[in-house]
Amino acid sequence: MAAIMMSVFKKGSRNAFNNGRESEEFVRNYESIFKVRFPYMDTVDEVMRKMNENCSEKLKTQLVKILIKKKIFNKSRVFGKYLIAVDGSHAMTVSGDHCEHCLTRKSESGKTTYFYNVVEAKLVTENGFSISLATEWVENSALWYFAG
Repeated sequence: MAAIMMSVFKKGSRNAFNNGRESEEFVRNYESIFKVRFPYMDTVDEVMRKMNENCSEKLKTQLVKILIKKKIFNKSRVFGKYLIAVDGSHAMTVSGDHCEHCLTRKSESGKTTYFYNVVEAKLVTENGFSISLATEWVENSALWYFAG
């Protein structure tokens, strides 16, 4: 939950989120809302690194189910249905050949850039808030080229 909230609160880094510890009101509110102690983000990072992708997707699904069950998004329904958006986006660029699944782009000068993209399904609310429902990484092995 802390990793998701770091993004929701638009904190740019684990350190920035940890700085919330300096505000007793922030810590009190966090612990009151989530019913857990405010974590150190380095610990959250260690846990996230140890989780495999399937586990994090299952966790994300469970969290969204809880939010829906608690009717958190009910006001955001359109004609009684939730609004779901599917979109592709750039996740990160890496220096050098990172792994066999990296996407690549070659510039006119011949320089190769290595990067990752994702396709996301998100529940979108009336005020523009969105929460990820599912993430699929786009990999070289998954690309199909059709000649026509």
